[in-house]
Amino acid sequence: MNTILENNYVLFDKANHSLYRYAYGRVVIFETRDGAEKECHGNEYVTRCTDLPQDLQELILNQIK
Repeated sequence: MNTILENNYVLFDKANHSLYRYAYGRVVIFETRDGAEKECHGNEYVTRCTDLPQDLQELILNQIK
């Protein structure tokens, strides 16, 4: 079963309700907070995948299936 891990991080732009993605559309999931912080810019902030709104958690779950 694929699950979102508490120690996985993403860059979340709360104002636009969007996640940082690769050019081809997949959400970038970081294994460490430090790695995510190095890529963080503008309105984005580092958050655990498990702390995202439910619709974005489901988007990630569908991606990792």
